[in-house]
Amino acid sequence: MLKTIYALLVAILFAGCTQYFVVDEEVNKVVDYNQKTSAPYSVGDYYNDSVKRGVVFEVWDNGYSGKIVSMTMAATTMQWASDTTEQNRSIGTKDRTYGANNFRVVKAISGWESKYPAFKWCADLGEGWYLPAVDELVAISNNKKALDLHLTDKIGISYHCSSTEYNSQHIKVVLMNSGRESYDTKSRSNLYVRAAAAFGDTPEVEPEPTPEVDLSQYTDLSAEGTANCYLIQAAGNYKL
Repeated sequence: MLKTIYALLVAILFAGCTQYFVVDEEVNKVVDYNQKTSAPYSVGDYYNDSVKRGVVFEVWDNGYSGKIVSMTMAATTMQWASDTTEQNRSIGTKDRTYGANNFRVVKAISGWESKYPAFKWCADLGEGWYLPAVDELVAISNNKKALDLHLTDKIGISYHCSSTEYNSQHIKVVLMNSGRESYDTKSRSNLYVRAAAAFGDTPEVEPEPTPEVDLSQYTDLSAEGTANCYLIQAAGNYKL
């Protein structure tokens, strides 16, 4: 049997203020958008910690930790990267599951605010907001019916850009009405942008991996003796 849930928006004038509620008749639950909420949360719950407001799209730790999607999306579409150089090089935003890791990479780039408009829009929402990674967008799409009950800007059917790179010139995008993952250019200007944030025990931000070095390509100078100073007579790769 199909789940029957509908929202009734009620405006109540009180002390000169307008308060908005959502009434979910199936569970007899009233949500006041002006009131602070508390854990535990389930997917589809409205979230308000007095600083960030959104709708929960992922939970763990029995609902005391999870992720929210922003109530609104950017008013206009925009590019992932607006700088020509940045549109044609890989910067290492490879994380598929936690966009905050990708955002950390972007923020390490000098002048990132003017070069990465999609990331900048998310950052302007406040502390903790980031451009979602591709798997996070898929999760948002998969739960769009529950999320749309509370979202100011509904999920829609268009492609949203993720923070996850595909290659040097392309990024991962998600078609939000189906959750289908694809890729598009970093320079494309008509991609939609929506932010995400984590709450509770947030996922750890992983350190940048140290590139592995193939030592077989180097001449082992230490095998030639025990001296601390070596005379190099030819160009090449060496290790001590």
